[in-house]
Amino acid sequence: MALPPSAQTVAHTPSGIAQPLHPLWVLHWPLGSQPVLDAATLDTHQFTHLADVAPWCQASANPTADTPFPLLLITCPPLTHIQQQEFCQWVEATIPQPLRRQVALATKNPIDSWVTTLFTLGIGRYIDLNAADGLAWLTLWQRYQYQRQHTTPFSFTQELPFNPAHHNTIQNSQHIHDYRETLADHLGKQHPHLPNLSTAVVEAIYNACYHGPPHGNYTKGQPFTITDSKDEVGLTTGHVQYFNEPYHAFSVVDQWGRLTAPPALKGIKRHATGEGVLDVSGRGHFLMSALCNQWAVAITPNQRTEYLLLKAPSDSPSLEVPSPHLLIFE
Repeated sequence: MALPPSAQTVAHTPSGIAQPLHPLWVLHWPLGSQPVLDAATLDTHQFTHLADVAPWCQASANPTADTPFPLLLITCPPLTHIQQQEFCQWVEATIPQPLRRQVALATKNPIDSWVTTLFTLGIGRYIDLNAADGLAWLTLWQRYQYQRQHTTPFSFTQELPFNPAHHNTIQNSQHIHDYRETLADHLGKQHPHLPNLSTAVVEAIYNACYHGPPHGNYTKGQPFTITDSKDEVGLTTGHVQYFNEPYHAFSVVDQWGRLTAPPALKGIKRHATGEGVLDVSGRGHFLMSALCNQWAVAITPNQRTEYLLLKAPSDSPSLEVPSPHLLIFE
């Protein structure tokens, strides 16, 4: 993925405008443990005492237009179940709920072992330090926070240029069916990734069409025609250069920005753990996260929600794994 190193404190948008990255504070959990990330490679403020989180909370809760609020990256080694419970209790007692959207966790723990803990806390940014691209996603998250603070809609298709980019607009239920056919023609009907990609992308479209607008005029499984351009869903298909290979890339955008992390996290958690087998909601987010190599959501409240789905090339069997990260930017 062509992103600047996280050590840079200035990011350049595709238009060439320099943007300062939000300052990053790093806490190695538990204190005194061997750090799993060399934070010296980042432009950061590192915690030396747990009490240091208090000034972070104060600075993060009271930003100014000229002073980007600091983000908190918590890193930790693999933890036992008891240690995970202690971590959860510490976060609940120390970090107010509204500030947790400014927290990310970086660890070498398998994400499955963190599903209940992280999602209960409302932390929707998990970065797997076993993956080489983790710090690139961290920089992207810093960019998102800068643009959000300055009320500028964030766009994955601008930050990760799709090449080539093919744009479609979903205006009725037939367009969803047509896109399935377009994707099959584009990839080839025998492409090994076609079933997973078709399912994941269409689930993103369903979420944007049926759950994006507040009025509930469109019902899943029923033919519909969008009459208000505000309800139209944007779809961009292309490739993103992801390290040494071009990944299949899909962006699905609604123009309402009503999604919030808690219900999305709850749905993924319940389906991942088997608790949600009879749930009528949450399945779409779970399928998107499970069927793609990378899955991220960027929410600009009351403006747009964008799903990003990346899938490895068909000749990369070693990359046929679920997403090592969980990234909900809110």
